[in-house]
Amino acid sequence: SALAYLERAYAEDVADAAVVVYAREVRASDAGSAWDGLGPLLQAIEKEPRLRLTTLDERVQSGPRPRAAAQLLGGEPDQLRRAAEAAGYSDWQDYNSNCRALQDARNLYGDVRRRIQAVEEDLHRTATSQTLAPLASRLLDHAKLVFSWHQYEFGRPGAQDAGSAQWDAVRGAYIAALAAWQCAHPATSAYQEDVNRDGIEEVIVVNPTDMFVLSPVGGKMLYWYDLEHGEQVVGEGFAGESVSAPGVRRGALVDSIRGAASSAPGLEEATYSVQLGEDSASAVFDAAIGAAKLRKEFDLGQRGFQVEYTLHAQGRVDFSVANAFSPDLDRIAVGGRDSLVYLHADGSPASALVSDRAFGLANVVSGSAVLASVDPDRQDTAPAAEVWSDSALFDRSLCFGYRLQMWPGASAGMSIRFERSRIGASAPPILSVEPRGESIVAVLPSYTRRVVVRELSAEGFPVETPMLTAARGPEANAPEAVAPMPSGQFDLVTTSVMGRTTTIERADQYTRIGARFEFFPQIADSRIELTPGYHRVGSAVGIVWAAIGALAIAGAVAIMVRFSRRRRPSS
Repeated sequence: SALAYLERAYAEDVADAAVVVYAREVRASDAGSAWDGLGPLLQAIEKEPRLRLTTLDERVQSGPRPRAAAQLLGGEPDQLRRAAEAAGYSDWQDYNSNCRALQDARNLYGDVRRRIQAVEEDLHRTATSQTLAPLASRLLDHAKLVFSWHQYEFGRPGAQDAGSAQWDAVRGAYIAALAAWQCAHPATSAYQEDVNRDGIEEVIVVNPTDMFVLSPVGGKMLYWYDLEHGEQVVGEGFAGESVSAPGVRRGALVDSIRGAASSAPGLEEATYSVQLGEDSASAVFDAAIGAAKLRKEFDLGQRGFQVEYTLHAQGRVDFSVANAFSPDLDRIAVGGRDSLVYLHADGSPASALVSDRAFGLANVVSGSAVLASVDPDRQDTAPAAEVWSDSALFDRSLCFGYRLQMWPGASAGMSIRFERSRIGASAPPILSVEPRGESIVAVLPSYTRRVVVRELSAEGFPVETPMLTAARGPEANAPEAVAPMPSGQFDLVTTSVMGRTTTIERADQYTRIGARFEFFPQIADSRIELTPGYHRVGSAVGIVWAAIGALAIAGAVAIMVRFSRRRRPSS
């Protein structure tokens, strides 16, 4: 058992200088099963007077200096050898040398690495301004992160069966490196290039503050980079860039249509024709699905963009635009999904969507935010029927749905504007607190990594008791931190993943009521209806006039033909 191992390590450590590191592999998408059994283990260690739970940082600060780090023996674990044999190789070395999927991935990794290094050398050579240099460096650091993220389980036999798609998604580092280069070389342009080298020419629209990458497959936005702050706002980092699949982050401007006018495959897989604007700040995408035709006009704006849709269809049509945002992805990856909250039009955080003409998402850890305005500056557009939001691993969506009843020959216009912004609201360090028996229990957001109970001793000195996080709370993915209930007044002191310290003074006033006190509700998926029923587009009068016009044209043609025949000379 773990305690027996620790007893042996303690007996051998006569200098009381050893640190035993306990590590457990946890997937970011894990629902909590990886933590099973951790609580009892920590409680058992706490009861042992010879042992103390600590961190590497605290150990280095307190000393004494460790003598040496024990090295693992060379060779390969039996588990890896058996997995390699099951895959048809003699051992892991044979697998590592001859697996074609590994060789292909290594070639791709090498090319991505050279691209990152080339941009890094360019940044060192170029006389980049003191304002842009740190932003470009941050974007390049993000490219390196993407490069590292997509090497997960590389080299493990069997991982290539499910992991090669993730390894291939390292192509996202090409885009991040391009964003770093564009940040250091401000310009306004629109061009087509296979920037992620996946065989499809993407559309790049860039100005000195923002860079957008769109794909002709599905007409969707693959990436949005904020060049003013060195942050990613939209990004498909975990799948083939131009491929749509259930459960995969979808990027933004993902169009979908259902109804009598549509057919399979849908807009998500359709190849749009692309025409770049002469102003170097716009692009037009056109697609046809069955009897439906869609035009999407993308226009670069101030710290964002506006998209205008024109839909030609007939009958009852459900049209939607899905947008998954990850404002400041690097901070979300560290702070977790609780970093993202809804945003009112006035910039204040919200726990759910509220009916309005503007809807937003904000990263409360970094202050990065996105605001979407429906039908801005236009009166002739079809109104949005509903808006909804759901979350993925590192993003949250804002999706807009339109319900249309379209007469023959009619066209519907729809318009949405997306803008970046910054908020000053601070992240709530604790979601709720309550007394439970002889303990105090705090439900923590994902970006709070440490909580201590601070109270005064009888001598007047502050005493801090760490709250242990060892269980899941009643909310999904919300951990609970527990400590013995203090007898008198106390404060709660929290530390975030960014190292920020927040003090909730006189926290005893919240537990004194004997019930749960909620500071801020955990964010959940949300859906609201904006306009009931189906919006009528066109009218029967228009059909009558169109029919009259068609008959008039046909009659004129018939008269012309008859007149021509009368004047034809006889043979």
